[in-house]
Amino acid sequence: MIFEGIIVDTDFLISFLFENQSTHQKALNIYEKNKETSQFIVLDIITFEFATTVSRLYDQKIAIEVVAKVIEMADVVLELDFQDKKKIWEEFNSYGKKGTSYFDCANLVIAKKLDCKIGSFDRFYPKEILA
Repeated sequence: MIFEGIIVDTDFLISFLFENQSTHQKALNIYEKNKETSQFIVLDIITFEFATTVSRLYDQKIAIEVVAKVIEMADVVLELDFQDKKKIWEEFNSYGKKGTSYFDCANLVIAKKLDCKIGSFDRFYPKEILA
């Protein structure tokens, strides 16, 4: 394994940070179970998706505050390079389904590259790759 880590998805971050989410306790449990042995990794582009989602769900001021918290609490904020972006685009193009998320494809490609798990409640991901 290159990284002993968990790449966190936007839905995980929202669940983790907002108590009113139905999966809040599950996110806390995943974090508690793994905090001593795994690095929590956030892809740089996920911070953009997260900021937009929180701004839409709550408001802009809250989005600014929680994105700062995410960046501070993350062990790694991983910036994608050109080769990563090419592979992500190829992965995205391999799906014919309406509504496919580029961001989910990014998490999947990088998780496979780093041999990491993904912290998410999204059904897009194969079960064996979820934390």
